[in-house]
Amino acid sequence: MGFRWSMLLLAVAAGPGCSAVTPPDGGGERSFAMGFTEFPSAGTFAAIDDVYRVLGNDADFVNHHFDGGVPWNEALSGAPFPAGLEADLARSVSRIPAGHLRLVSVSPTNFLRDGLADNRGATGAEPLPAPWDTAQFDNPRVKEAFLGYSRRLIDRLGADYFVYAIEANIVADKSPGKWPALLRLAEYLHTELRRSHPSVRTFPSIQLELLREKPGTQTPAVSSILAFADLVAVSSYPYAALVEPEQVGRAYFDPVLRLAPGKPFAIAETAWPAETVTAPYPIVIPSDPDRQRRYVERMLATLDQLDAVFVDYFFTRDYDDFWETTFRFMDIAPLVRIWKDTGLYAGDGSARPALASWRTALARPRR
Repeated sequence: MGFRWSMLLLAVAAGPGCSAVTPPDGGGERSFAMGFTEFPSAGTFAAIDDVYRVLGNDADFVNHHFDGGVPWNEALSGAPFPAGLEADLARSVSRIPAGHLRLVSVSPTNFLRDGLADNRGATGAEPLPAPWDTAQFDNPRVKEAFLGYSRRLIDRLGADYFVYAIEANIVADKSPGKWPALLRLAEYLHTELRRSHPSVRTFPSIQLELLREKPGTQTPAVSSILAFADLVAVSSYPYAALVEPEQVGRAYFDPVLRLAPGKPFAIAETAWPAETVTAPYPIVIPSDPDRQRRYVERMLATLDQLDAVFVDYFFTRDYDDFWETTFRFMDIAPLVRIWKDTGLYAGDGSARPALASWRTALARPRR
C-alpha cells in the first residue's frame, strides 16, 4: 500500500502549481465510482462491521486490496487457500452491497517492492519456501501460479477491474535489475487475463509521486508497463510532497497521463490526513480537517475533468486503535504513521468535514 518509505522522506513540492478546478457542486452526472478498501480501524468485529457500514452508506465501489503475500503453492496446485484468506474472501463476498463495482488489487511483489511477494500462509505473510525463495518474476512457476491466483480472485469476488501489480513502478527504482522480468510477467498476465476474462479491465497501478520525483528513470519504466494496461490507475498521496491541496489539479497527473493518451484514468488509492503527521514519522507534515476537505473537493473536481473511472479513498476511518495496540510497536511504525489520520471518519467514529463533500459527489448519479 501507498507511497513507499524511501520516497516519503523526500517531501518536496515538485512540478506544476495550481490550476483552475471548480469543486463539485452536486449537479450533473459523475463518470467515476467512489469507494474505499475494507481495512478496519481496529482488530475487532465492531471495527469490521463499521467498515461495511461505511461501504454501504458512503460508496458504490470497493477495492479488495491483497498486499500481504501470495499462497504460492496453493495458487500453483489449485488447492484451497489458507483458512485466513478463505475467510477474508467469504466475508467480502457476503458483505459487499449488491451493485457496488469491484476492484481487486493483488501484487507479485513484496510490500517493499524489491522482490517476489512473501508467501501467504496460515499465519499471514511468511518467508518464501523453496523453490519460491530463489524464483524471479518471470519464472514459469511464478507465472503459472500468479495467473491462477489472479483468476481465482477475479471469479470469487466478481471483479470489474483488476490490478495485477500494486505500485509496479517502484520495482524499477528499488530493484532495477528485476524490472525486465516483471515486465515479462506483466505482458503474460495482461495477455492471458484478457483472453480468459475479456470483460475485466486489467492493469498495474502506478505510484505517481515516484514518477514525478524521478522522471528521468521512471518515465521509460512507467511507459513500458502501461503497454500492458487497459487503463491508467495511480496510487497518489500528495500530502507527503505538497503543503496545500490546491497544488493538486489536472496538471499534477500529467506525467502519467501523457504516457498513455486515450486510456481511461482512475485513482487506485489516495488519501489526505485531517491531523498533522508527527513522530515517529521523521518529518512533520502540517494538516487539519479543512485541508483534508479541500483535497477531497479538489481531487473529485479533477476526476470530473478527466472523465475518470473510479477513485479509492483508502481508509474509511482513522486507525487510532490499531496504532495504539499494534502498529506503533512495529519496525515499520515510522512508515505506517503517515496514514493513521487519513479517514473520512475520525478515530472516534465522528464524521470529518471532508465526508460531506464526498457525499455531495456520491449523491450525483453515476453514468
